[in-house]
Amino acid sequence: MGRLDGKVAIITGGASGIGEASASLFVEEGASVLIADVQDDKGWKLAEELGTRAEYLHADVSRESDVEVLMSRAVEAYGRLDCMFNNAGIAGPTGPIESVKVEGFNEAIGVLLRGVFLGIKHAAPVMKRQGREPRWPR
Repeated sequence: MGRLDGKVAIITGGASGIGEASASLFVEEGASVLIADVQDDKGWKLAEELGTRAEYLHADVSRESDVEVLMSRAVEAYGRLDCMFNNAGIAGPTGPIESVKVEGFNEAIGVLLRGVFLGIKHAAPVMKRQGREPRWPR
């Protein structure tokens, strides 16, 4: 019996790095996990390796419609959502400020800020409907 038996988690940026390690640990501890990422080859491979309690979904967290699909899939497949791990990240542009392209800045803001906001915005109502108030880090 694992510490997360029966729990359902969405892990953004779940195909590599911290997200991949987290997805593996969550499944090991008994959770069902939706791995969300834009790295399709890595995401599909990881989900296959983790077995029947893991599923990969292509999702760009900066796009609200992609985040909405994640929530819908969690509820459709598992009937609930217990953990929203907003882990997706990118390095963003580097170099002298005058050389930074606005497009690169916008991409970083989209993933690092908007992505977290959208994850919280759409996970909170699902968790509240389950009779559980989301707990925010303090």
